[in-house]
Amino acid sequence: MYDETLQHALSMSILTIGECANRLSDEFKDRHSHIEWLQIVAVRNIAAHGYWQLDMRQIWQAIEEDIPVLNEFVREMLGK
Repeated sequence: MYDETLQHALSMSILTIGECANRLSDEFKDRHSHIEWLQIVAVRNIAAHGYWQLDMRQIWQAIEEDIPVLNEFVREMLGK
């Protein structure tokens, strides 16, 4: 269904997004609580520590549904 290169690329992207979210201050996350920060970090933790547990269908669903919302938020924060 998904080739190995794509799976690795998607997993690394999830790791990066989750790591960035994990480094945000609690104050920032509280001010922007409409974003699912805990869920983002939790998925990062699974990708980092339990790669065999990743379900690529769930990852793809997050990419299609959740990442666009996060992308829009980041663009707004950056004024773009």
